[in-house]
Order: sequence, then structure tokens, then C-alpha cells
Amino acid sequence: MVWAVDDGLQAIRAACGEDRQLAVPDVLMADMSMELIPGKTVIRRIRRVDDTMALLAMTSFSRDAFGDIAAQAGAQGIVDKNDERDIATGLRCVADGGMYGPYGFESANLAGFRIASSRLTWDETVSDRELQVMDLVAEGLTDDAIARRLAITPATVRKHMQSAMRKLHFDNRVQAVLRWRGLDIGQW
Repeated sequence: MVWAVDDGLQAIRAACGEDRQLAVPDVLMADMSMELIPGKTVIRRIRRVDDTMALLAMTSFSRDAFGDIAAQAGAQGIVDKNDERDIATGLRCVADGGMYGPYGFESANLAGFRIASSRLTWDETVSDRELQVMDLVAEGLTDDAIARRLAITPATVRKHMQSAMRKLHFDNRVQAVLRWRGLDIGQW
């Protein structure tokens, strides 16, 4: 293992080489149920800029719940994070250039080409911080609670919320929450 991080934003920055202190890995494992930025977004954002690194999704839920999502995001496989043998087998498989699982996974190169050629999705239009704020607003947190959780000011929370709403063409906060939940963006 080269490194481990606690959230999706750190994973994106490290995997894309933005954090010069951390080596870019040959294989990155992404938890599909990460807090703040979901695994599908982490995988897709990394895949959009890197078509060589193998991406292996992991979940403690049924693989059927996330397999197709992980494949569409650009992963090369999915494993049960509670099964050490499955993890080891999946890691070896994708590290050797293979695909692991029956969900239509593609090679890193092919997935990278597909994603780079596609239009940006809703969750790629907003910044990482805007995505975090929108997810927390959709959970029902107040600006003050979001500010405490993200270690920013309530005014900064409102700024990110307004920016996301403008980019996504939401007229008000209620519409933003309802549509955010219905768009399969973030954790919703």
C-alpha cells in the first residue's frame, strides 16, 4: 500500500498527482460509500484525467448495488471489502490489466477514452467543495452545521451553495435539494 486517505477529495487530489507528497499508485481502491464525495464521483473524476491507473471499487453492501455504477464511472472491478480473499484476487486481477466482476467493466484505457469523450455529468460541473455542500444540504444540515463539519464559515457555505445552484440552474434552496436528490448526484 502506497497511501490511504479518509475522504474522496483527498483521494482525487492524491491520485491525480496534486499532492506531490504522495506517489500516484498503480491501483486505487475506492469505497463506494465514502462520506462527503461518493465513490462513483471519485472514480469518474480520476478516470477523466488518468486512463492508466487501475481503479477498484469496494463495498460492504451487495456488489449488485454498485457494480454497474462502478463500471459506468470507469472502474475495472468491484470487491467485497469484508472479504480479504476477494480483495486480494481483485487487486491482482486489475493490477495485471484485467477486469474483475460481471458488470461490464472496461480496461482503464477504454474507460478513460469513453469518459473523456463524454459530456461532463452534473457532479463534474460543480466543484468538489460545492458537491460536499450540496450533499450536506440535501441531508438537511444547516449552514452552521455544514460549516462546522467542513471547517469553513457559514458565509462560505452559502457562497458554495449559491455557486452550485447557479451552475445547476436551481432557482432556490428547496428546488436545489429536491432536484439534487432526484438527479442521482452525490450520495442521493
